[in-house]
Amino acid sequence: MEVALSLLVLSVGLLAVFGLMPTALSMGQKASEETRAAIFARDVFSGVRAHYMINNWNNNSVDIGAAAPGFWDDPSGLRVRSNTGWQTLVFRNAFNEDIVEYAIRYRLLIEDTGMDIKAARLEVAPGEFGKVDASGDPEDPHVFYMEIFNTGY
Repeated sequence: MEVALSLLVLSVGLLAVFGLMPTALSMGQKASEETRAAIFARDVFSGVRAHYMINNWNNNSVDIGAAAPGFWDDPSGLRVRSNTGWQTLVFRNAFNEDIVEYAIRYRLLIEDTGMDIKAARLEVAPGEFGKVDASGDPEDPHVFYMEIFNTGY
């Protein structure tokens, strides 16, 4: 009788653990996507800052190359451009182009806010494909914002 009761308790415990597995996997994937979006935003905003340090302040068009170009199969295709609508970047491994490391969709908007300040808004959605809303925009993208000050260089 005690063995049957202990097996019952053990099986209920195992069912509970196995029931949490899908949630744990989805939370792990979401954390990975958020981390990639944050790293991408950091790289893009660093590129935007550098762009305005060396280029014309009055131009809101930005074209930034990929970070760590030696790691990607075709770094020339990994360009971030501003004010062009939603774009997709697919990061392929440099050693085996059949391996897709990850893909993201993004939209970078840069606008003048006056007083020598530009506002940069970056929206990032995970994956090459995904859910979109009625207007064709990805559902629930990660949004990042930065202001750039004209330092007079």
